[in-house]
Amino acid sequence: MTYTLVNITKPAGGNPGAKGGINSEIIIIDKNDVLTYPERDANNTTIATDLALKAGKKMHILEATASTIDFKHELTGEDDARSWDISLELSRPGQETAWEEFLNNNINTDFYIINRMCATNDKKLAGTPCAPMKLDQASSGFKEGNKTMLVFKAINCPFRAAIYTGALDIEGDSAGL
Repeated sequence: MTYTLVNITKPAGGNPGAKGGINSEIIIIDKNDVLTYPERDANNTTIATDLALKAGKKMHILEATASTIDFKHELTGEDDARSWDISLELSRPGQETAWEEFLNNNINTDFYIINRMCATNDKKLAGTPCAPMKLDQASSGFKEGNKTMLVFKAINCPFRAAIYTGALDIEGDSAGL
């Protein structure tokens, strides 16, 4: 099916462009834990099928400071060769052992990342099998507090992050966030 141009009007609500509102619990999925990556809809925007995980594998939560989370899409390239670079920037407090182990053991891991909007619980899925999210930058310091700044990035994505309406299978979650 080919996309057909339609009217794009202002979103409903009294303040639809307000900043923030991303849930502080970022959901990360190791690409190697995914059995099947679902297809997008005909307009390349929505993934309505669950991410199928391998037996015994789960999605995991990476808690960040909500006010520091920035989810960006940047159009790059020249005419007839454009793509999206998608990045997720965040800050996370603390330097506990589990956090240090995550950083030390995932510098080359390919991820899919889901973030949720607080007010609507809408979910965006970033990363594809050919353009996964990778840890791009990490810096820790104590000058401005005990925290780590992180950037996950996927480059040369053919599409923006997908609207994800599938289920979440999170480690330790029996409620199905």
